[in-house]
Amino acid sequence: MNKELRIGFVALLSIIILFVGVNYLKGLNVLNKSRYFYAEYNNIGGLEVGSSVFVNGYGVGIVGDVELLNSNDLIVQINIDKDFEIPVNSIFKIVNQDLMGTKCVNLVLGDDTLFAESGDTLISNIEGSLQDEVSA
Repeated sequence: MNKELRIGFVALLSIIILFVGVNYLKGLNVLNKSRYFYAEYNNIGGLEVGSSVFVNGYGVGIVGDVELLNSNDLIVQINIDKDFEIPVNSIFKIVNQDLMGTKCVNLVLGDDTLFAESGDTLISNIEGSLQDEVSA
């Protein structure tokens, strides 16, 4: 194997390791196949890509992407890594993760016998902030 070929191989391997490492640090696992669902919101209140998704306090995924759908609505892609059935009447609820105002998504499982498929848009909701609760 000549010197140029070895250098090219090491450079390509370094780029691949860098790509996987950066995505891993962002919370995205490029090696794991995950299902994705969508939720539509008027206001996401500071939810960011990479925020956690929980079911009963157990982490099951992350927020994959946030896009502006039109001038009033935002569409949030939620990646679910764990393998469990999600009823179609489940709710993706944006909640405060801590007192500092960090946002996360809480998946409230419904009771329907029909299950959602990857790519479906589910019901969305947002929990009021601590300031809203005190004002009320």
